[in-house]
Amino acid sequence: MVYVENGERGYCIDRYEASAGPDCPNIEPKNQFETRANIADPKCGPVAKEGRAPWVNAPFPDALALCMKAGKRLPTNKEWYRASIGTPDRVDPDDRTLCSLGRVGETSADETGSHVSCKSSSGVYDMVGNVWEWVSSAYKRYPYDAKDGREDLNDATVDRVYRGGIHNYIDFG
Repeated sequence: MVYVENGERGYCIDRYEASAGPDCPNIEPKNQFETRANIADPKCGPVAKEGRAPWVNAPFPDALALCMKAGKRLPTNKEWYRASIGTPDRVDPDDRTLCSLGRVGETSADETGSHVSCKSSSGVYDMVGNVWEWVSSAYKRYPYDAKDGREDLNDATVDRVYRGGIHNYIDFG
């Protein structure tokens, strides 16, 4: 984990993307069924370590459950953004030190922390590219206001924000 200073009170965020732990029945879950089997297994928990396959195929409720199993929580949109500042986002599919972006045709994400130049100013890896990352916040207009309901995790009717991008897609947005 790394500590991120935000001018108010800081917070901690994992240095690497979450992965299935070594005691999980599905080390690299390939679908929601395998993710849910991992969640149901009391010996299985997520880990955030370098050199592991990042967890994919986890819808928002499953991402919340995985965080709870680890004694953690999803970051807010504001926290995620703050932790991502300074991450380079140059696209060059042939440079394996850069963030994993624009690798059209590749079918799997790269191991966590494997792109040495894809690190934020806070020391968090893979904030750009590789896999999409859920945050707790609901889609709402800016400016960000944590008191406007966007952080109400009991509201299952709202769309949630995901960040970071994915390894095999380029958004020219």
